[in-house]
Amino acid sequence: KEQKTQTTFEPATLADSDSVKLGQMLVSLGGGLGDTVLTGIVSRLEKETIVLENQKTGSGTEVSSSSEVEQTKNTKEMEILKYIITSIAIGKKSSGGPVFGTDGSIVGINILNSAGGSSVVVPINNIKKVLLGIMNSAKEKTVNTGDGKDLT
Repeated sequence: KEQKTQTTFEPATLADSDSVKLGQMLVSLGGGLGDTVLTGIVSRLEKETIVLENQKTGSGTEVSSSSEVEQTKNTKEMEILKYIITSIAIGKKSSGGPVFGTDGSIVGINILNSAGGSSVVVPINNIKKVLLGIMNSAKEKTVNTGDGKDLT
């Protein structure tokens, strides 16, 4: 009689991707089947400056691609991390997988391999914001899963 051993896994923790540094070592698991493990370093941090207007002078936000935005008394600048560019040369079928820091926490998700051999990673903080927004705005809905079953 064959004995089965049970293996338990701990879920990976989500890092603070704003703390990622240039030159930091990263590990990527391939998306899809997850059959590739690649390493590389952070080669560039693509940031964007957001200008928040004071409620007294206007509403909404203004996005500027320039890193030099004039700051007035009624505005506040905030720099956000848009993408992490790495030296990890992911293959066509490896995008969509998690990217880990050396401490084992997830810093982002691989989304694109550029022609120069580097990859583009969406920071996990951006993904957390999107997921929280979806969860906060979601109402009870029925979702058709495509297999004849509905989820509520």
